[in-house]
Amino acid sequence: MSGIMVRGFLAIAIALAAVASQAELVVSYESGVLPQSGASPAADPAGQGWTFTGPATANQFAAGYNSGNGGWRTVDGTTSAPANYSQTLDATQQSALTNAQVWTMNWTVSLDEDAIGSSGTTVTNYYAAPNNARQNNILALIDLAADNLGFYFVHTVNSSNEVVLVDQKSGGASYNTGAVITTQPNFIDFSLTYDTTAGTALLDYGAGTATITPGSPILAGRNAVFFGASNSAGQGSAVWNNFEVQIVPEPATLLLPAAGLAGLAVVRRRLRSGLPRS
Repeated sequence: MSGIMVRGFLAIAIALAAVASQAELVVSYESGVLPQSGASPAADPAGQGWTFTGPATANQFAAGYNSGNGGWRTVDGTTSAPANYSQTLDATQQSALTNAQVWTMNWTVSLDEDAIGSSGTTVTNYYAAPNNARQNNILALIDLAADNLGFYFVHTVNSSNEVVLVDQKSGGASYNTGAVITTQPNFIDFSLTYDTTAGTALLDYGAGTATITPGSPILAGRNAVFFGASNSAGQGSAVWNNFEVQIVPEPATLLLPAAGLAGLAVVRRRLRSGLPRS
């Protein structure tokens, strides 16, 4: 690569990093620890404005707690109980998203091969092959009825124990991250960058990118974001290092739209290599 090309790339990267640093947060969960083994204690999402939804009665197989491994864990070892965190978007947040030209939803998560321990015992390799199909209930979701759209992703595991992101709003299109669930913790950076004018989004799933379109909100009239385990008849376990929805300042749109949005995802991944924001 020539010196001119290198300098040009660096200039764009610096500009994109500056834009990313000035982005306006709409909702955010930051664990406050590095995404790595032994990093603790992770912050409780409930202390950052998130509401926990769990089983109707106390059930240690559906819970949220400090993982001790780089984030806050959500686990659902049942066939019905949820274990997720949500925030309802108020009128100001809804307006900010619908009026923005570009907004992003970003999350860093590691799927866990084990289920939750009970009464001093540990259930091991619960989600690894041949039981990997159980890992099918970890979601990242935004319903924005104010803009008549919804994005809904589920993290699953294939027969090779690789993490796969499934876009439930596009007929179940799936994207293989290449990350192996049996290497713990193995954090993956995901980002969804939505262009409200084009009506399309760039999905960065770690191993590549894809252009996708939103569907309608899952529940009519709902304006909210979720991460964790849903209340469907599925199971799953994950460690969340961060989750956020933010508005990208308009100057970002001056930087070669397609390349610029892809660049934002790359720069964000580089920035995430350091300590998360407090």
